[in-house]
Amino acid sequence: MTKPVSRKMAVDCLIHRLRINGDINCAICGGPLYALDAIQFDHIHADVHGGAHDYMNLRPLHAECHKTKTKSDVQAKAKGDRILGLTCNGPKRKIPSRPFPKRATP
Repeated sequence: MTKPVSRKMAVDCLIHRLRINGDINCAICGGPLYALDAIQFDHIHADVHGGAHDYMNLRPLHAECHKTKTKSDVQAKAKGDRILGLTCNGPKRKIPSRPFPKRATP
């Protein structure tokens, strides 16, 4: 679902964040990001909503924070598609089952 981030793009993103904020914190929980943490890069304007894939649109997050944000992005995209009628599933209805033959009484 997410596009891979090159090493150069990740470094550019971190340098850009250092220039803006002066430190590198997780944008979701606000906790500090350390070198040994599981760091992932998130699209500020979500990738599923057509966000650009460049370092200005990336921000570093903890892996768990990124997981929850990606889940909410995908849910929002699915809801928008349902509202606009872009889903190919059609209306949800129960599929009628084939009736079983009745038991013969002895």
